[in-house]
Order: sequence, then structure tokens, then C-alpha cells
Amino acid sequence: MGTILDKVAYLIFGSRENDISNLLDKNLDYVHRDAAAEALLKREFGPDTVAAYLRVACDPDESRELVEECGEDLGIVWAGLDECPSVEDFARLRPEARAYAYHIIQSRKPEWLPMLLWPWKKDGQILAE
Repeated sequence: MGTILDKVAYLIFGSRENDISNLLDKNLDYVHRDAAAEALLKREFGPDTVAAYLRVACDPDESRELVEECGEDLGIVWAGLDECPSVEDFARLRPEARAYAYHIIQSRKPEWLPMLLWPWKKDGQILAE
């Protein structure tokens, strides 16, 4: 993304809508999409934030790295909004995104785990594949 000044300018002058657009733009390279995902975490969360992260984290054609990033970010956003994700949304995540979201939820909102894990837990372990 460039220098520290570039990053600061992006955060100051960018917008959530721009970050979402960049995150979802498959024509951008991984570095820019990842930066947009990270920038979204520094802004006010909303339903459009969750929808954008879900779109990437569920997409079988997305790179594993970006899916993992969005899974982790979803866990942070859900915990930050204090909104337990629906079982359906959690189930739609690619396994690697689900594992990252799980770890964030486990550390920040462990009381949600019984509601989310019944179909995803085997022998006490989260299923990542």
C-alpha cells in the first residue's frame, strides 16, 4: 500500500463504502484487498461490513489467505457488534474462514460457541476441513 503516510491518508480520506468496494474487487491484487479488509476494521461496523466479509469468506474462488483474513475479521466484527452470527452464516463460511472466526469468538464471546458449534465439532475439536 506504500508508505506510512499513504496508509494514514487512506484511513483518513477513504470510506467504508470504498473499503468494501476494494475488498470485493477481484481485479485488485491481494495486497490491496487485504488492506481494504484491515481498513474496514478501523471504521464503524455495519451490516454492509458483515455482508462484504461474508461474501469473500464463503467464495470458493477466493484465495485461501484472503478467506482466512475475512474469517478472522468476521469474528472481530461479530464480537464488536455483540451480535452472535446465525448458524447459517457460520455454516456457509469456508472451513478455513470458519476456523479463524471460531478462534476469535472463542476468545471474546465463548458463550456463543454452543449455539454455533453443534454441527462443526467432533471429539472436542473444531473441524477445519
